[in-house]
Amino acid sequence: MKIESKIIKIFVVFMSAAAIILIFVAGFLVWQQRHSVNYKADIALIGNQPQSIFQKLPQAQEATEPIKMLFFGDMMLDRNVGLVIKQKGLDYLFEKLAAGDFFQDKDIIVCNLEGAVVNEGAHYLPNNAYDFAFSPEFVGRLKSYGFNFFNLANNHLIDQGERGISETRQNLDKLGFNYSGCPDGQIAECSGRVIEVKNRKIGLAGFSAVYSKLDQEKLATFVGDLASSTDLLIVNMHWGNEYQHQFSQYQQELAWALIDSGADIIVGHHPHVVEGMEIYRGKPIFYSLGNFIFDQYFSADTQENLALDLIWEDKNLEIFLIPLKSKQSQSDLMTEAEKNNFLQKFIIWSQIGPEYIEQVKAGKIDLKNSYSF
Repeated sequence: MKIESKIIKIFVVFMSAAAIILIFVAGFLVWQQRHSVNYKADIALIGNQPQSIFQKLPQAQEATEPIKMLFFGDMMLDRNVGLVIKQKGLDYLFEKLAAGDFFQDKDIIVCNLEGAVVNEGAHYLPNNAYDFAFSPEFVGRLKSYGFNFFNLANNHLIDQGERGISETRQNLDKLGFNYSGCPDGQIAECSGRVIEVKNRKIGLAGFSAVYSKLDQEKLATFVGDLASSTDLLIVNMHWGNEYQHQFSQYQQELAWALIDSGADIIVGHHPHVVEGMEIYRGKPIFYSLGNFIFDQYFSADTQENLALDLIWEDKNLEIFLIPLKSKQSQSDLMTEAEKNNFLQKFIIWSQIGPEYIEQVKAGKIDLKNSYSF
């Protein structure tokens, strides 16, 4: 009896274990069947609906490439500069800078084109005391140095009359240059242009306030509209008092209004000398970069200028200050001693706090921590 009892207990334990195993297997089969159905349904979504579960997964954001820009002040290719070009060739103006990699690896290179680009460089009526006209041949050769955008908003765009303005735009279009800017005092569609660089929209606007003050309400509306449709907005301003390093109250008021309206960077020219800078609401204002290529050989100040090497990536902006000098319209880098002396003067002309003074002395302004759009 004891043996039979043990056999019965063993049998009961075995059957209980078998039942548990069967339940587990059955449950697994049910789970597998359901999982298989769902998996097939998910695969079916890919072919039938663009918004499948796989497409809803978070996508890694594309890394944005930095946009590299180079800005200069006034470029004038007539009068004595024109004679230099005819005698020595246009390359003579840039050969010292081009000996290194100065113009290389830039997405945008901009200057203020101080005159009209007319057929054969002809001079039309009205005759002006200061009357600049550039040959499309000369201007076209600037492409070999990477120049691809010109500010036209200045007091010399009108030198060759309405015909000159029309031919300037036609010739620049034919040559493949981008540009913006209307004649002095005007705000219109020609004041701004948007270009796409590395999948981002860069706005470049130009205004001239030499002989006529700008309508600030109209200016604010124009800049605000342009800012709302771009990732970065740079404004070229032709303004200020000639041969004065200190910017005026009017320039400052206008600059602040531009930034309040949406401008991110302001680059100025016209006074023929370098003026100071300031940072307003985290945005840089360079009131005048001075003469880049010109023929005002009568003073050292008119033959010193500042180039800006800008690197912008997302909300970060680095500005490298590059002091330049010229002799007989040929541009060159300053020596280290000349650069240090120039930057000391630049600080005096500027209105910047201690944190930026040290950066200017080093030749680099870093707005990574304060720049926002």
